[in-house]
Amino acid sequence: MKIRYFDLGLHKGVELFDMQQFLPTITNDFECYGFEAAPTHYWDYCAKLANKETKIYNIAVTDKHNSFINLFFAENQVGHSVHSSKNNVSKNKFWEVPTIKFSEWLKDNNIDLKDSLNIVKINIEGAEWEFFNDIVDSDINKYIHIYCGAGHDVEKIKKFVDEGIVDKYYELIKTNNINLKRWCLTWKLERNADVHKLIEKKYKELL
Repeated sequence: MKIRYFDLGLHKGVELFDMQQFLPTITNDFECYGFEAAPTHYWDYCAKLANKETKIYNIAVTDKHNSFINLFFAENQVGHSVHSSKNNVSKNKFWEVPTIKFSEWLKDNNIDLKDSLNIVKINIEGAEWEFFNDIVDSDINKYIHIYCGAGHDVEKIKKFVDEGIVDKYYELIKTNNINLKRWCLTWKLERNADVHKLIEKKYKELL
């Protein structure tokens, strides 16, 4: 049984590095994919994590495939976002970055999730709304076994708050049984899940 790990919003790659160390303790048949939109984070931290099992992309995950989008700059170097109404970004400072739509990217790369245990870690500063709509609309969500991430960044997007999208987002993930596991966050550590144990259990179930 192959394991595939997808890291959407690498930042400094902490979770990806953890998976690179942990997954070989379960199986040698695994693949890791990392996506980081911010060029500074990509070149300073993420690109160096690539190896024969790991592919790293300087790209934003959105609802637009093979296009370009503005990634708005956040002074704290953490919360850059494709959404200009996010509460900590500048509307006047941005990078233009390439984009993918996850379901289309899977097709382009001939990745069939039906033959693997699939893990998604997501922290893409509000674009979770676009991602989860994509995987539900394309019926991919039923092949993703473990979701990791805080999942609440949509609340930081003023447009989403004003247009009632925040409630729609939480209804979307609830209706589709998408249960995000808190992982590797450095505040309120007691709320973090033991993701290693979750993966080990699911792997045994699927054998």
